Amino acid sequence: MTVRTAQIDLLTDSYRIVGQLNVTSGGVLGVLCDPTSSFLEINDANLARIHAASKLVEQAPLVRVVKQHVSAVCLGRREDVGPYASPRSGYVRMQRHPLRITTPTYELDGVLEWAGRFDFVALMAEGASDFFPLFDVTMGAILFPPVLIQAPAALFNRRHLYTLVQMGEGAYSK
Repeated sequence: MTVRTAQIDLLTDSYRIVGQLNVTSGGVLGVLCDPTSSFLEINDANLARIHAASKLVEQAPLVRVVKQHVSAVCLGRREDVGPYASPRSGYVRMQRHPLRITTPTYELDGVLEWAGRFDFVALMAEGASDFFPLFDVTMGAILFPPVLIQAPAALFNRRHLYTLVQMGEGAYSK
């Protein structure tokens, strides 16, 4: 089993952790979906509080984070996501669905690549993982505007989702 590192930008409700995560061919999604571990080990980590994102709190050779408290993991490369099959995959053309997602702490704009029509119930209830990939992501902290992350890919924890808007869906005219 070949192990490589992926550069990640991990967000909890109160901290931003930038560091490296050891991954195999399953990518970051494979690590997040691994049922044999409930935590992540981030190497060469820099920690900052969300409310003071420009101020480094600590540098540590290893930080352990409980997966259920991870809101999102932003990635510098789309390839670091790993193989992904939506719950509705098969012989259906992948569609790009622009979404706006909110949590109590973050707003996130990104594109969900989904087989066929968008299905909110399937997104929230089907599949083994709490995390799903979004692409071309812009993510910011609601109460702290200086926190703004742009990334080619991110893995979002669906258990942290409060609202979801499918952009362009039945747009109102003013």
